[in-house]
Amino acid sequence: MKLYEKWNKWKSRDKISGINMQKKKLIDKNIIQKISIFFILLIAITLVLSINFFPDKILLKEGQICTKDILSPGDFEFADVEATQNLKEKAAKSIKEVYDLNLANIENVEKEIDSFFIKIEEYQEKIDESSKDTTDPIVETDSRLADLKLNEIGMANEINKDLGLYISEQVIAAYLQLDNLSLEKIKVDIKSSLRKIMEQGIKKDDLENAKKQLIREISEISLDHHDALIASEIATSLLLPSLFLNEEDTEKRRQEAIASVDDVTRTIQKGQIIIRKGEVATSEGIAILNALGLKNPKINFSNIIGIIMITAICFLVVFLYLSYFYPDIYKNVNKLILLGIISIFVVLLAKIASQASGYLMPSASASMLIAISFGPNIAILLTVVLSLLIGFIPGGGLNYILVSIISGIVAIYSIRKATQRSSLTRAGLNIARVNIVTISALGLISNEGYYLILQNNLWGVLNGFLAVILTIGILPFLESYFDITTSFKLMELSNPNQPLLKKLILEAPGTYHHSIVVGNLSETAAEEIGGNG
Repeated sequence: MKLYEKWNKWKSRDKISGINMQKKKLIDKNIIQKISIFFILLIAITLVLSINFFPDKILLKEGQICTKDILSPGDFEFADVEATQNLKEKAAKSIKEVYDLNLANIENVEKEIDSFFIKIEEYQEKIDESSKDTTDPIVETDSRLADLKLNEIGMANEINKDLGLYISEQVIAAYLQLDNLSLEKIKVDIKSSLRKIMEQGIKKDDLENAKKQLIREISEISLDHHDALIASEIATSLLLPSLFLNEEDTEKRRQEAIASVDDVTRTIQKGQIIIRKGEVATSEGIAILNALGLKNPKINFSNIIGIIMITAICFLVVFLYLSYFYPDIYKNVNKLILLGIISIFVVLLAKIASQASGYLMPSASASMLIAISFGPNIAILLTVVLSLLIGFIPGGGLNYILVSIISGIVAIYSIRKATQRSSLTRAGLNIARVNIVTISALGLISNEGYYLILQNNLWGVLNGFLAVILTIGILPFLESYFDITTSFKLMELSNPNQPLLKKLILEAPGTYHHSIVVGNLSETAAEEIGGNG
């Protein structure tokens, strides 16, 4: 007997442990499914919201014909590199070259003048000495003239060689025939004229003009025309540039001028045509494409990471809310999948609709579908969450978030007691009305033009009708494939033309009548205690 009792205990323990193991497996499986749903939802919505952060690469080159209108994907302010460079080049060219006066050149020229006249005096002394050695008057004259001619040639060559000049024999001969007083006067005139001209500054390119000016200067101060001519010959031969380019200082001033030029900024608005279809791509158009990053687009990972974080936080709040306040829905994987599908569908639809206008995004359809399937409280939470996410669609903003939240809550309120699908039309009208008021108010706050406000209101009205059409079209599929029981489905089941009810009327009319009475009593009681929505 004892062995039998022990056997039963062991058997019951094994049975209990087996049940516990099965429960544990089910719990683990349920957790894995929920985590999978969360990450699938996170990835899908992130992809929809981030699709604009994966821009297409534009392969257009300068000179090619554009095959489609290239529009700006957003509002941009960028530096126009080409225009800025043109201004910098203009500023650099406006800075004149800096020249330094080289006084050492003036002193060197004066030394060469002194050397020249010393040479002349030396050769005059040689000529005088050679003339003293001649005794025969007749021979003296002929010989002296011949020697003088030879000496002039030799002297000219020696002077030019010693001083690095090229002065004609005639000029040197003229100098050799002058007395000391005349030589001294010419030397003084040449020095003063050269110093005056060189101190004014002579560039290398202006040397020929400076020589002409020097000749005029010598002519003005010399009384004798012959003396002026031979003085000009020497002066122009010795004239050197006195101004030399200071490249370092010039470059410094040009760099300062370039640095003072501010960047030329250009503003491109969203939707603005950069290059039209059929136009030839110009250097300016290509420069704009490069500035906007459209030629070599880069993925903005920081924005994508931010969207992932916001999406994760939003749906984590939804999951926590369901686990605490609606555990029956939280434990039902099929219902979580349904919520995820509705969320993804509405965000995707909002993304498509935003290409026309942000006010066309029919987020209210999600509010109505969730309210009909799960109740108003969950619908309000998902309306707020989805509206916030929709605001992150490129081109979206606070206005679209407000319109989405307000229209969603009005839609939920409008169908709180709806029992027939036709009553959804009333919800569409209410959405259209509240959209008109909200969009008009936002337009007035933003100082928008009346035409733009009217245009946005038309999108808002269309939004209301589109939300109703989507709700009516999608709801039957949700009821069928996810086994959702809604008030609309119950009303359809209560139709006497249903095969089962028709059979009940014919075969058991009393039972049918009794069922109708009990159903009406139950509905009345539910309404009295507020349990019927």
